[in-house]
Amino acid sequence: MDIETCLNYLNFVSKECERHLEDGHISDDELNQFIVEFERFQNKCKESNLPLSIKTKVNQIKLDYRLDREVRIDDSLIIAFLTLGIWGCIISYRNQIKRKQTLNDIRGYSSGLITDIKINH
Repeated sequence: MDIETCLNYLNFVSKECERHLEDGHISDDELNQFIVEFERFQNKCKESNLPLSIKTKVNQIKLDYRLDREVRIDDSLIIAFLTLGIWGCIISYRNQIKRKQTLNDIRGYSSGLITDIKINH
């Protein structure tokens, strides 16, 4: 991987994050797919001929969103049924906020790396 490919990938990730954030609804599958792709990108960077400073910055990014920390949809439906939907809506809303924050983090990391790479390399 060269610097231009790295920039193109980071630009793509940033634009995809913006597109999903504008949609307003982000599913766990979409977010987990982004995280898996970003981790795959980190591994490719680690094995590439990129300068050490870029490799270090890319590998320092840690995304801490995991599906197992979230309440499952089935649990939300049961809670919604038992509480006439109030708690289910609250849990769903809270999970959506976490997903949006994670996408904002990915977009911020990508944009920051793009700027840093363009300035320093």
